[in-house]
Amino acid sequence: TQRLNLTTFFLKAYKRPKAVLLVFLLLLFFYRSVKYALKGIIPILFTLTVFFGFLRLSRFNLNVVIANIASIAIGVGIDYSIHFIGSYVYHKGDIDATIRSVSIPVMANALGLSVGLSGLMLSPMRVHFYISCCMWVTMLTSSFAAMLLLPILFRIYAKIS
Repeated sequence: TQRLNLTTFFLKAYKRPKAVLLVFLLLLFFYRSVKYALKGIIPILFTLTVFFGFLRLSRFNLNVVIANIASIAIGVGIDYSIHFIGSYVYHKGDIDATIRSVSIPVMANALGLSVGLSGLMLSPMRVHFYISCCMWVTMLTSSFAAMLLLPILFRIYAKIS
């Protein structure tokens, strides 16, 4: 079973860069802007880095479920980035208005999902505890990355151009 889990984990790890590239291409298609597409994937990359660092530090057993959580992190991370970038475009580049309109819904969603999944920590099955911890890390990291990194990137880009 452990060999199957490790094989599945590493096969999914091989496909993760393809998933990030696909997300980049989709952002490029919808926003028709390389700068928005590049900025949109940065919170995902940051979240994945923190997630794998957390796995290393926590010494959780690598298994199919944990491998799937990394895939969920990509989806959640891009969701928060799309909310931010969409609001930024809607507000015609006003970062402060974007933060005011997006920060509370994004953070409420991240906290709501994380708190909701906390019930899994009470399960007698150890894997449920792992899922809950991993989802806490990915949800909070991706939401904070979108709400902190994206405004910084947009402000830096505005000063450069």
